[in-house]
Amino acid sequence: MPVSFERIGPSRDWLGESPVWNPESQSVFWIDSRSGILRRYTPASRRFRSWQLPAEIGAIGLAGRDRVFAAIRNAFYFVDLESGEIELIAAAFEDDDQARFNDGKMDRQGRFLCGTMALKTDTPDGVLMQIDGDRSIRTLETGIGIANSTCFSPDGKTLYFADSFDRAVRAYDYDTASGAISNRRVLADLSAHGSATDGATVDAEGGIWVCLVQIGKLARLTPEGDVDRIVETPVPLPSCPAFGGENMDKLFLTSIRDSGTGRTKSDDPKSGALFAVNGLGVTGLAETQFGG
Repeated sequence: MPVSFERIGPSRDWLGESPVWNPESQSVFWIDSRSGILRRYTPASRRFRSWQLPAEIGAIGLAGRDRVFAAIRNAFYFVDLESGEIELIAAAFEDDDQARFNDGKMDRQGRFLCGTMALKTDTPDGVLMQIDGDRSIRTLETGIGIANSTCFSPDGKTLYFADSFDRAVRAYDYDTASGAISNRRVLADLSAHGSATDGATVDAEGGIWVCLVQIGKLARLTPEGDVDRIVETPVPLPSCPAFGGENMDKLFLTSIRDSGTGRTKSDDPKSGALFAVNGLGVTGLAETQFGG
């Protein structure tokens, strides 16, 4: 079966990011990070819905059928999908207009990891943070410019992560009991491909799908760090992938129209759209809910 791209709906985000499939509601959620909009699409009914949140959204995760976990600017929240109300879980750092949350993902035990990005400089003074089900927060990594590519191996024992400035994907040993990281190493140096890395996800075979945002492509890495597939996308700036669908065999892919930082912008009429990628020949894994 050849690889095909299906555009989902007519909307275009400024900064599409963080797709996640909810098996309970059989729907895909994603965000327009720059506009602070949470979106949902339910394929069975072909219905769309959106929620306006109070600030830029870094990333989202699952928190039940009728609730979403969200890293909004500098704090973690629950979003009630029925009322639209948000509940503060915990503030993670001071909101000083210098940085905000960016890419994030649940680990296999239900902790949420989210890194930051600088808003006004390219100084790598950002962090990767982790919040546990008991709402305790700790910093796992420092010295980050733009946090991206956060995802986990199928067994949860390896964390993949990138600083987009490095054009490389890192791997860490991940203690599933404590959430501690160790043994940082470069899994794959992708600088030869001429692109920074953006969002990433893992398939059921352990392959890491990462967006090469500046060249309009998806790369699949093996757990050993070899590039074993390159897929051309229909947009110049693909941003983040996530597996979903009834059989977990679709790859939902967000894209960027204008990040608002001056780093990424495209006039392509498809930029900012959400796509479903079919025919990849692999399936994904359901994401864990916050708190397990």
